[in-house]
Amino acid sequence: MSYLRKIAVTVDETDPGSFVWLLMEYKHETQTYSQVAAAEEPFATYIHALEGGVRELKRQVDYRRGPRHAVPA
Repeated sequence: MSYLRKIAVTVDETDPGSFVWLLMEYKHETQTYSQVAAAEEPFATYIHALEGGVRELKRQVDYRRGPRHAVPA
């Protein structure tokens, strides 16, 4: 048994004109978000950072089932 993880892609402007993507996961137990992954290098535009984050999320998930967590038995 598994459940779908709630992972979002967001973009942060760390300096003017310097953007990084972040993958954030919602933790239902604590009602908070925690960082799953982040860009190693900044992007010059928001849209390029967003596209980089979406590529990383796609890389990490099963295309048919999405990002899953196993439920302890």
